Amino acid sequence: VYLMMFIGRVSARKLLILGGGIVAFVTVFVAFLLATPDKTLENIPMGHRFTTVKSRIADFTNKEEVPAAKFDIDGDGQVAHARIAVATSNVVGKGPGNSVQRDFLSQAFSDFIYAIIIEELGLVGGIALILLFIFLIWRLMVVIINARDLYGSLLVVGVMAHISVQVLINIAVVTNTIPNTGIPLPFISYGG
Repeated sequence: VYLMMFIGRVSARKLLILGGGIVAFVTVFVAFLLATPDKTLENIPMGHRFTTVKSRIADFTNKEEVPAAKFDIDGDGQVAHARIAVATSNVVGKGPGNSVQRDFLSQAFSDFIYAIIIEELGLVGGIALILLFIFLIWRLMVVIINARDLYGSLLVVGVMAHISVQVLINIAVVTNTIPNTGIPLPFISYGG
């Protein structure tokens, strides 16, 4: 929506006010989560989701070095297995259908499909998939440029922004650049 507002020529002042408001809200929300005990959060309606968000933020920010002998791969969960899938691949991967980590990832065909693609198809497959998404976004930009009216261009901007942001978030989660969010890879992940 923010990108659509920028393309739709909303004034920079309003965009900065909105952006500042969003940053302030997120800061207050994260501070509230970190300051509130888990038992209190669970008493709030839908509070179990708040404890999940809180634990994901805490896990992501706690980057202490753990010796290999003491590392609990089952406790660390999906992110560790995704990292193993990426680390054990090579330039051409293990081959289609030869993934080992798909048996350990509970969301191997949804949230962490990019890790499985890299494990099976290697660096070549990972880059090829990114290039396919870049090609799709470039074609959507051509449609935006050739749109006859503002509504058509904003409609395609919305679709393009949704796809590109979702791709970036999914790949960032798989590469452990941001905390786990549970967002699938568009057109690739299993499901609706």
